[in-house]
Amino acid sequence: MRTRGAIANMFLAGAALCCPWSHSFAQSSADPVTALAPDERPTLIVQLPAGPLMLARQPGLSATQRLAFSLGLRAGPRQVLEPLPQRWRTDQPDRGLAQELSTALDRPQANWPWRELRVLAGSDAVERELARRAGEDVAIARVGSELQQIGIRVQLLARAEVTIVRALGRPREARSHILLRHLAAPLTADLAHAQRAAAQFRAGGVLDQVVRAAALDLSRLLAVAVERADAPGGLAAGSGRRFKDLPRAASCNECRPDDVVLHEESGRIWIAPARSPNTILSLPLFRSAS
Repeated sequence: MRTRGAIANMFLAGAALCCPWSHSFAQSSADPVTALAPDERPTLIVQLPAGPLMLARQPGLSATQRLAFSLGLRAGPRQVLEPLPQRWRTDQPDRGLAQELSTALDRPQANWPWRELRVLAGSDAVERELARRAGEDVAIARVGSELQQIGIRVQLLARAEVTIVRALGRPREARSHILLRHLAAPLTADLAHAQRAAAQFRAGGVLDQVVRAAALDLSRLLAVAVERADAPGGLAAGSGRRFKDLPRAASCNECRPDDVVLHEESGRIWIAPARSPNTILSLPLFRSAS
């Protein structure tokens, strides 16, 4: 199937992206002196999404309000969350995001920038895990997703709120925060005629494939976030390409021409938007109308 092939190619691209880490880790294990040094990578603790995938609807806005929001003069309106239409649901309430992300993170790669992985369900389990790791370095990723309504289309948003903690619970404890956001390509789906779009929401349909690709992309974003958390210059260190240099179009209201492009591949880019510090935004790329 072409979709599965595209996802496999995405994973290979991610592996190539992480090659410098793989090389450095392999070099460390080959060096007898370095091999005796302690492993300073943090433990990654992933809190899987709780509850079903919800539909996020924007409240009605006047033309003046929309302009103010687009210019950043006012904070965006709070979305209203509601269940998916009955015709769009399956027996997997989260559309498989938790399982797909767990699978993506469990790949036996030597280049993960964490020394241990803990994938947990619920905040209570995460708090218990943190309680027994006093003094350690940890990265906590709280994962969530929603289906955003955009007129007669919907768009999957998958996100991870990442907190990097050094010396957990000690007087010298230090924290940093990174937000990862994956936006999928929009799907045409009019809520007023939910039955007409039901085919792409069935089990194994287009939405489930979109979720699978989002989980894979999130796993790679997590690797970059943890690796670059303490890098001099921050997330955008060493990147020279800018949003305005892209040959293809990406829909991004919060992006500015000089925003840094962290990574580009077929059909997708990662941006560090200046308007949203400590954020990596993964966007679909479209062919330019020109």
